[in-house]
Amino acid sequence: MKVVVAGAGDTGIAISKQFLQGDNGVVMIDERADALESARELLGIETIVGNILHRGTLRAARVAKADAFIAVTSRDAENVVAAGIAKEEGARVTLARVDDAHFYPSAKGSERDVLGVDAVLCATRLAVSELLGILPRRELTRVHTFSTTGLRVAFAPVRAGSALLHKSPQNLKLPEGATIAGVAREGFLRTGADIQRLELDDRLLVVGHGDEFLDVWTALFPEAKEQRALIVGGGDVGELIATALAPRIARVDLIELNRGRAADLQKRLPNVNVTAGDARQASCLRDLDIAAADHFLTVTRSDEINLLVSLLGRRLGANHVLTLLRQAGHAELFGEVGVEGAAGAFEILARTVFDLACPEGLVGERSLEGTGYTLIEWRCPQRAGDAVVADVPVPPSGSIIGIGRDGGHVDIARQTGLRPSDTLLIVISKRERDDLEKRLRRFNKEGWR
Repeated sequence: MKVVVAGAGDTGIAISKQFLQGDNGVVMIDERADALESARELLGIETIVGNILHRGTLRAARVAKADAFIAVTSRDAENVVAAGIAKEEGARVTLARVDDAHFYPSAKGSERDVLGVDAVLCATRLAVSELLGILPRRELTRVHTFSTTGLRVAFAPVRAGSALLHKSPQNLKLPEGATIAGVAREGFLRTGADIQRLELDDRLLVVGHGDEFLDVWTALFPEAKEQRALIVGGGDVGELIATALAPRIARVDLIELNRGRAADLQKRLPNVNVTAGDARQASCLRDLDIAAADHFLTVTRSDEINLLVSLLGRRLGANHVLTLLRQAGHAELFGEVGVEGAAGAFEILARTVFDLACPEGLVGERSLEGTGYTLIEWRCPQRAGDAVVADVPVPPSGSIIGIGRDGGHVDIARQTGLRPSDTLLIVISKRERDDLEKRLRRFNKEGWR
């Protein structure tokens, strides 16, 4: 692919690195010659000094032949306008970063087809979604998030004393839009219909959409409703997380340093216990009984404060520590000091952009650990045509467990119609994985009627 990246900051660098891991060409645009020189020395890419709102600059970058144009400067409005102009100039896919939380009508991290732009994305909101996916990992293990379909996939293990033990998979009630894609038993994945009742050490393969996966969590593990979360940081991130958790678990506490902001949050979040205080002080965390919290999340605007408070929380007995990282490259550091879930905004944005820009074919692959199966993301071709799910040549061991379209999820039936650029999520045995890819490549080339 040929990719044009507008913006030579940390985000632009992270995204360029992601594309350069494959056989892709990257051109970077920025008005700052010094920033471009650093990017050129670091990445060895072509750079162009210029205003991203000028058509002459975009034409110099040959956006008409670009598979993707990605605007990630620090100026939201310019990103959207530049991506719109690039679309008019002929770029196949255009993406724009918009960090202003008030731009989005929902809590989602991306919006599709905005002012002619294929997708606008908020790195912080995408990271919030990632954190909410990580949070249930003590009950829902091996959580995978798929940005192209908006789906999450996880295993729900059947442990001693679990409410799932001896239940029939077909009789389990899940939230609307969530499904059981199979049951892993002794390394093999079987359909729910093949299992009469769940036994110890079975694992349900569960598929759900977005942050609604929290409802899957509480439906399968009712005891999760009695848990408690303690959040440090009352900015947009803390508010979004508290809003998502408050209706689902027993108690949510939030600490905010600014008294005025804390008072405002308490009015808007009546089901959250908001405290004005400094979480860097051990006494503040002890007063809120941090050792009794099931989840401790540090999501202030400073990675340094998040690290300090995370370490303090661990020392005071916090059970499950998660944090949001705003600077590139910090995720590994946090993992080394015992933070179980560190969601890096830049890394998640780069991964999402890469997935959305993939034109067709194999988008991504995730192994289902402890089994002989893998998950494949496959993008249908862009050209027009007619096909239904039953036409997709999936080998006997495989099945389509999700279909992504325009950032949403499509119900699956044999006669469900497919559209160009739909993304299929397929589970397949590793021994038939290569056969599946061959069949899908043939399908992309010849299978559309």
